[in-house]
Amino acid sequence: MPRFYLPVTASLLIQIVFAFAPGQEQRKMVEWANHRNINTGEITEPWSKQIDVLELEEILIGGRVVTIGDPVLAGIDWINELTFRVKNISAEDITFVQITVTLPEVTRSPQIPFLAPCGNRENQTCLRPGEQVDLKIPKGKLYDWVKEQVAKEKAVSVINRAAIDMVFVTTRKGGQVMAGCFKTADSRNTCPHKYAPN
Repeated sequence: MPRFYLPVTASLLIQIVFAFAPGQEQRKMVEWANHRNINTGEITEPWSKQIDVLELEEILIGGRVVTIGDPVLAGIDWINELTFRVKNISAEDITFVQITVTLPEVTRSPQIPFLAPCGNRENQTCLRPGEQVDLKIPKGKLYDWVKEQVAKEKAVSVINRAAIDMVFVTTRKGGQVMAGCFKTADSRNTCPHKYAPN
């Protein structure tokens, strides 16, 4: 074999080994959940509504900013590394905020809550006007439960998509709203089925 082929062959072998190595990063994607009715094709409330008191500033996986719909390289536990950075863009205090995520590749997907490390439903302030907070899967055994639920159908390592299913917000004055969409700072992340008020 000519000598100039050796470095090329060695390089190809290294790439193949790393491509199949356990724990290798794979392409993962965050998307908006599809709430379209399979019979009518319509998206009804509350899924079509958009929450306007809260704004999605960034989505991060392992500290790296990602865009909805764009596949990015991430590890096996990428769902546990997912973070939603949100901002209170209203004039009211927000006392509770939750984003619920589902996994479209699983027939019976667990409802995965992403919560702020502040506030509760008993009128404690979580987000004052203009403040930001990161929503994550609560620490503890919740992620272990998610993996157990997914494992009933497939290995968590092959899950490549996570969908923003529902957003729930409570304000100081007692207003509660649940919707399938909320405002986004980056137009590339805009919810495709948001309700346009008259």
